[in-house]
Amino acid sequence: MRNEDTTQTFRIMDNFIKNTPVKQLSPQEFQQMLSAWMEKKGLVRDLRSYLKYQMVNVLQSTAIGKNIQKTSSLAQQALHLIVAEYLQHHQCNFSLSLFSTEVNLTNVLPETRLYVQETLVSKFDRENLLNILELLGIRKECFERIMYEYFEQGNSLLVCLLNIINKEEEGNNDDEVSEEINTQDDFIQHILLILQSTNLPQKTQKQLLHTLKTCYDLKNKTYQNQIIELIEKFKKEFHYRDQKLLYNQKRKKTLEKQVNKLKKENSKLKQCLLPHCNQQCNNLKTLNDSYKQEIEKLKNTNTKQKQEIERLNKHCDHLSLEFNACQSKISLASAKLDQPGSDKELSLSSDSITEQILQQAKEKLKLLEEESEKLDLRTIMKQIVTNQTVKIPEGITVSTKSRTITVKGSRGVLKRSFKHLALDIRMVNPRLLKVEKWFGTKKELAAVRTVCSHVENMLKGVTKGYQYKMRAVYAHFPINCVTTENNSIIEIRNFLGEKYIRRVKMAPGVTVKNSTGQKDELIIEGNSLEDVSRSAALIQQSTTVKNKDIRKFLDGLYVSEKTTVIQDEA
Repeated sequence: MRNEDTTQTFRIMDNFIKNTPVKQLSPQEFQQMLSAWMEKKGLVRDLRSYLKYQMVNVLQSTAIGKNIQKTSSLAQQALHLIVAEYLQHHQCNFSLSLFSTEVNLTNVLPETRLYVQETLVSKFDRENLLNILELLGIRKECFERIMYEYFEQGNSLLVCLLNIINKEEEGNNDDEVSEEINTQDDFIQHILLILQSTNLPQKTQKQLLHTLKTCYDLKNKTYQNQIIELIEKFKKEFHYRDQKLLYNQKRKKTLEKQVNKLKKENSKLKQCLLPHCNQQCNNLKTLNDSYKQEIEKLKNTNTKQKQEIERLNKHCDHLSLEFNACQSKISLASAKLDQPGSDKELSLSSDSITEQILQQAKEKLKLLEEESEKLDLRTIMKQIVTNQTVKIPEGITVSTKSRTITVKGSRGVLKRSFKHLALDIRMVNPRLLKVEKWFGTKKELAAVRTVCSHVENMLKGVTKGYQYKMRAVYAHFPINCVTTENNSIIEIRNFLGEKYIRRVKMAPGVTVKNSTGQKDELIIEGNSLEDVSRSAALIQQSTTVKNKDIRKFLDGLYVSEKTTVIQDEA
C-alpha cells in the first residue's frame, strides 16, 4: 500500500511540474518537489550510505579507530571483497556500509557513484579479479568461465563462484554415479537402462536408482548374513562330528584291548560243565545255597536251645520241689527240738540232719546258678525276623517305593521317606502294608512299630485331618494375632507391650486362623501331624518370656486342645 501511495504522489508531482512553471512555485513547493524527485531517483539512499561511510572513515582516523587491530589474512580480505561486491552489485548500500565498517574495506571496493546510471556498473578489473581468485584457491581451469560470467553476463563475483562450484559438484556426482554403476552387477545396469529409456527427470531417475540400490544391498546383506550363519553352523557340526569320531576311535581301541584281554583270560580258563548261564548266576546260586545252609544251622541251633531250655526248666522245677521238701523237714526238726523231754535225745540227731540238709541245698543252689549262667550265654542271640502289618481303610490308596510311602485320601496326599531305616516295607495286598526287620537288635526292632505308627497317623491325616487349638494368655497387655498370606503366616503383636512384631511361618500344608467362636483362640489345621505340631511349637516358642521371672510372667500362646478337623459322630 505504501509503494502505491508513493507512485501516486510521484505521478501527481510530475503532472504538477509539467503543468506549472518553476517561477510560480513557492520555496516549500520547490523543496517538496526536489525531495520527491530525489526519492524517486534513489539519491537519498545513496547519500545516506555515503555519509555513513565517510563518518566511519573519519572515526577510524581518530585515536579510537587507530587502536583497532587488523588481523585479517589475505584470503579473508578476498572473501570480504567478494561479499562487499555482492552487496554493492545489488545496491544494498546500508548493509554495505555496516559491513565495510566491520571488516575495514575503505578505498578498496570499486568506485561507487552517487547517482544511478543503468548503463554503468562498478566492477573489479581483470588483474584484481585474478588476484582474488588465486587467493581463494580456485583452479585456473575455472578462471575463464568465471570471467565470462562476471564481465559478459553481468553477474556478481559471488554468484559466479557459486555457479561454478555447483556445476563441478554435479559433474563429480555424475562421475561417482557412473563409477558406481560400472562397478555394479548386471541387475543395476539393466535397471539404469530401463530408467534412461523412460521420460522421467534425471533427478527422479537418480532417486529411484539409489532406492533400488539400497534395497538390493540390504537383500544382499541379509543373504550374506544367512550364508555366514550357515557356514558357522556347519563348522560347529563338523567340529562336533570330528570330536565324536575321535572319541569313538579311542573307545574302539580301548574296547579292542579289553576284548583281547578277555580272550586271553577265556583261553586260560577251563570249560565249565555245570548247568548255569554265566558266572554271575553261578555266584548267586552258591550264595543262595550258603544262605540255605546257614538257615538250616540256625533252625537246628534254635531247636536245640529250646530243648535245653525245657530240660533246664524241668530240672529247676525238680530242684524247687526238693527245696520245699527240705524246708518242711527243717520245720519238723525245729518242732521236735522245741519239745522239752526230747531235747537231749534229739540234739545230736537234729544237728546232723540239719547240716546234711543245708549242705545238699547249697550244692543244688550252686548247680542252679551254673546252669542259669549257661542258659544266659546260650540265649544271647538275634531274633531272625520281626514284622508288623497296617490295615488300609476303604477310600485310601497306599503305595511304596524304595522305603518311601505315599498315602492318598479325601483330604490330600502325604508322602514320607524312611530311607534312614534298614527295613523292608511292602504291600501284601491293596489293603495291607507289611513292615519287616531281619536279624535286628533291640533298638532296630523297635523301629518297626515306629514306622507303623507314622503310617497310621498319615492314614488319619488324609481322612480326618489334625487340628490344634491355642489360647492367648495375658495379664495386662492383650496379645493381638493377625494372619496373612492365605493364613500361612501369623503376626503376633503387643506381646508384653513390645512394639516388635513376631512373625511365624507355618509348615507347608498347614493353615492358622483366629477362632470365630472363642476369643483369643487360634486354630491350626493340616493333614500331617508332625507339621501341625511343629507349627504350634514354633508359635509357642516365639512368645517365650526372657529376662523375667517365668513364675510371675505367664503371658504367651499355649496349646489348649488337640483334636481332628472332621469329628467322629457320637
